[in-house]
Amino acid sequence: MIRDVDQLDQLLESEFLSDQNILSLDIPNSIDKAFAIEVRDNGLQMWTAFRKRLPQTGMWPVLYAFWGNPQNSWEDYVKADDMFKRQPFEWETQEDRDTSPEAIVARSEITSFEGVLEKHANLHSQNLEEDFAYALEKTYQRFAMCPQASEVEALIRSNHINNYIQLEKWLMDWELQHVPREKSLQPNATHYVDWYVPRNQPQALILLPTPHCWEVLAYIHWYGAQTYGSETAIAMLRWWNEKHGAELVAHYGTMLHFQVIKQPINIEDAFRLAWEQEAFAPCTTALPGESLRDHARTLLHTDKWFLHERP
Repeated sequence: MIRDVDQLDQLLESEFLSDQNILSLDIPNSIDKAFAIEVRDNGLQMWTAFRKRLPQTGMWPVLYAFWGNPQNSWEDYVKADDMFKRQPFEWETQEDRDTSPEAIVARSEITSFEGVLEKHANLHSQNLEEDFAYALEKTYQRFAMCPQASEVEALIRSNHINNYIQLEKWLMDWELQHVPREKSLQPNATHYVDWYVPRNQPQALILLPTPHCWEVLAYIHWYGAQTYGSETAIAMLRWWNEKHGAELVAHYGTMLHFQVIKQPINIEDAFRLAWEQEAFAPCTTALPGESLRDHARTLLHTDKWFLHERP
């Protein structure tokens, strides 16, 4: 693991990234340090270089952008930004709770995210019988056909469909049965998962003292985790890494970027992943107005994920 700025400076020179500003960062409740390297116009190049060097550095790289008040220099932006703060997370600042990154990671290893999925399934389900017309309209807009409202209503009344996720899954299956697969498996749009590109905004590549990308959220808080806790968020990221080889590239507070090695193997696998992502970060689909089943189709056709959750 990198221990000081001089060692990091030598590594930058070997990657033809010399003359970058570097700051050492103290991590609250931890004996380890992190490092911030100034990003100019070469963020992905820098991330790729340090990802390749992970076996040597032992430190996960993540791109980070500064959103605070204007400062005089890049160094001032870094010093003014308390990226390791955990104050917004009330359950993580209770007096009897260890908020060190190591403790949060340890708790994540015995934490399940299934409760988050169940809660999300029930989120839009209280008035399902009155609200399903919007979901049918989405199908009609895309394919110029849709199921009869009376058919869906009967399924809801008989409890064959009793939550939002089941409704989306039933509609996706209906579309696959009634629309040629070369059309029914195509995404409605993919631009909404394009990565955010900071412009005229100070950035840094943060090196964290862990070789595991999912543990980034134990150091740098993820806004979306305020509803279910950092331990649950970390457990979800670990699962995505195991199943899809998803690696965290950028953490912009309310936005996370992942590159993915293994895409879903079929539409059913993609639907489950879409459910997980929407439960994890509802704004990912809510802000662009994409249905859960359309998001599943998108995930079949991309090796980059964009997850978004904002106030």
